Order: sequence, then C-alpha cells, then structure tokens
Amino acid sequence: AILDRYIPVLMLQARLYWEKEEYLRAEQILRKSAIFCHDRDAWRMNMGHIMFAQKHDDFETSIEHYEILLKHNAEADLLKVPAVALANLCVAYIMTNQNEAAEEVIKTVEREEQQQIALGNDCERTYHTCVINLIIGTLYCERGNFEFGVSRICKSMEPFEKNLCPDTWFYAKRCFLELASKVSKVMYIIKDNTLHDILCFFDDVESNGKQIVIEKETANSDEKPATISSEAKELKNVFLKICSRIGYGPTSTYGVQQSY
Repeated sequence: AILDRYIPVLMLQARLYWEKEEYLRAEQILRKSAIFCHDRDAWRMNMGHIMFAQKHDDFETSIEHYEILLKHNAEADLLKVPAVALANLCVAYIMTNQNEAAEEVIKTVEREEQQQIALGNDCERTYHTCVINLIIGTLYCERGNFEFGVSRICKSMEPFEKNLCPDTWFYAKRCFLELASKVSKVMYIIKDNTLHDILCFFDDVESNGKQIVIEKETANSDEKPATISSEAKELKNVFLKICSRIGYGPTSTYGVQQSY
C-alpha cells in the first residue's frame, strides 16, 4: 500500500526533468528506487521511455525494459500495454536492425485488436496498431525515408472510419507538410508511385473526414469550421501545384486537376 502511494510521487519527480528534456536526471531519479520498484509496470515503462529518449546506445536498454513489460502482459492482455510503449519498442527494434521482431509485435497487436473487435469491444484499446504505424512512419520521415514512412502513415489510418480523427490527422499531416517542403526545395525526389499513393490517400481522407471538425471556433463567425476533409483537400492541391511546377509526370497520369 505504501509503495502504491509512492510510485505516483516518484513518477511526478521524474516527469519534472522529462519535460525539461533532462533525461539523464530523470533516469537517476528512477534508478534510486530501482530496488523497490523494478517489478512495477509503471516504473519499467517510464524507464524504457527515458532510455528510448536518450537514443544513441540506449535503444538496447530501452528494449530490455519494454520486453519485460511486454512479457508481464502478453498472456493476460497485451492491449493493456500503452500503445506508445509498443510503438517505441518497435522503433527500437528497427533502430537495432531487429525488423523481424518489430513485425512480430505489430502482427500480434493486430491479432489482439481483431479479437477485441470481434467481441464487440470497439474501444480505445483497438487503436494500438494505428499509433504504432503512425509513430514508425513519423520516425522514417524524420530520417528522410519518406517512401516507407508515408506508406506506414497511410496504413495507420485504415480503416478510415475508425482511425481518422483530429489527433491522428495532426501527426500525419505534419509528415506530409515536411515532405512537401523537401520536394518544393528539390531536396527530395518523390517517386511516381509514391506520389500516386499520396494523392489517393488524400482523396480517402477527404471523403471520410467531412464531418470531423478540427477547429470548432473561428475568428469570423461566418466562416465554416475547418474539417479534416478541407485540410486534406488543401494538402492535395499543395502537392499538385508543387509537382506541376517542378515537372513531375504523375499529376497527369493520376487523372485529376486541382480542386478548388
């Protein structure tokens, strides 16, 4: 009982340094209590987060913490493990050339989600695959591998009627904006099939996001509130304009014109 009251205080202390990005200090706070708390999921998960944030040589250490957390919940209910912990584990696997292990985690999570949906438990616990793919896609985009990163982001939104929401769209569109910036500056050459997939993705988002409002209040009360659909439409036009200006061919083979 005493430890149950102590854990939240300990996590709050570590969080103060986490928010300042002083990860080493946060690690020191948690390590001081390792002898008492090492078997607690909260301690194990947050230690994994801290080691993951430090990157460099600490991916292996973060994997150790996340794997123990995974084993504690694998038999009972894997989806009780927060999606961000599973996503970080997959990223750490990828960064240490353990792609097969990452794929196995993703496949296991997908099976668990399908079982929950089949049982009628369509709750927030069935968004793990979406979050995992979104985080992996963002990582690859940050590292300049837009082709694979974008494919993961597009996959993360399927099915659109379930996964498309203001929060997931917020992170997805940032990657597309970064890609548009790179292409416009001729810092990245986008392949024809990737461009085609992106434009088709925007079409799907536009058709599924018409009723999903992003900004409920606008400066001008006469203006219609922004929706995911309207932003997807704008992003699509951005890519069409950029590619038309640079001289990409897929805009013609795609068979569309700019929509206004």
